[in-house]
Amino acid sequence: LEYTNTDIREIDLIAFDGITYKGLDIKIRNYIEDGYGYCPETMAVCHPDAHIYAAYYFSKYKDAMIMSIDGYGDGISIRIAKAINNKITCVKTYGNSSSLGEFYSAATNYLGFKSIEGEYKVMGMAAYGENQAGKVAFDKKLYFDPIREIVKVESSLFDATNYTSIYEPYYNYAEFKKALGHEPRGNGDIKQEHFNSALIIQKAFSKAYVEIAKYFKRKLETDNLILTGGCCLNTLANHQLQKELRL
Repeated sequence: LEYTNTDIREIDLIAFDGITYKGLDIKIRNYIEDGYGYCPETMAVCHPDAHIYAAYYFSKYKDAMIMSIDGYGDGISIRIAKAINNKITCVKTYGNSSSLGEFYSAATNYLGFKSIEGEYKVMGMAAYGENQAGKVAFDKKLYFDPIREIVKVESSLFDATNYTSIYEPYYNYAEFKKALGHEPRGNGDIKQEHFNSALIIQKAFSKAYVEIAKYFKRKLETDNLILTGGCCLNTLANHQLQKELRL
């Protein structure tokens, strides 16, 4: 409001995500009224739709596929949409059980970092990882099946028994120990084995991510692809996608 020299009463509508959170509209209104003495009309929108609509309308495309990939929000982890001349149609939706972001966050925990904060560190560490010939990890736990159009992320990778906040570990110790071959890093020094694991994690994530994007881009027959949502900040996966699409 200060930047645009706008008064709160000139605002027509405040949209916020979180349609599955009861009472959030009241909290939003109370917060704004307390800070400004007035609250415009409010409207809740679905979390991935907020990503999709914002990304599309700020792009220059008229015809495009839009892929929103997140940890999850409003019970959705992935949503694919098609946009033609400002009209957006949802094509495919995946729930929390298909969350690539949840996998990456659990792996981030295992390598000693906090969820929703340290993922970029894991991505950076992957550059220092050494390829381990013959070692296959997570292939049967995390994948995209184009025949059935399903995104599989095994629930056995996670342990939410005592999980209440992002400050606590979310990974299943046995599964990650078996896949990566070492103990959780905790607060210990970062060693070569941790760089190697970051590369394994990044490859597993990228493989599913790229296959989803390529499959739906072909299916929707569009030249333009818009990426949005937290997982789409993974520049290594985007670089691989760019190469495979030859953009």
